[in-house]
Amino acid sequence: MKKVILPRVFRYVSLVILTSVIAAGGAEFSAARIIIKAVEGGATSSTNGLDFHPLHAGDHPGLGAILKTDSAATVDLILQDSGTVLWMRPDTTLKFTRLNKQPAGGTGGE
Repeated sequence: MKKVILPRVFRYVSLVILTSVIAAGGAEFSAARIIIKAVEGGATSSTNGLDFHPLHAGDHPGLGAILKTDSAATVDLILQDSGTVLWMRPDTTLKFTRLNKQPAGGTGGE
């Protein structure tokens, strides 16, 4: 009987797929938290894209929030769980369509 040896590439691809499936099965997502740290100039927020209200330091925009800065405004945001700071420049629109977080070392799959 002849011994069949799988090509190296096939074994590698199979291992990668198996590892990805196992890692994705254990990935847990939860909503990330955002806080507005500072607002300079005119900035607004909306949850429906129609009604915009002034944005203030201390606000916590959530999933679906739309933030806008006017031509002379800046906004500092902090992703609380990671400590990441984002700086919105003038004439910027930012929409939070996804706010997932997961433990370090996980696979985001995105």
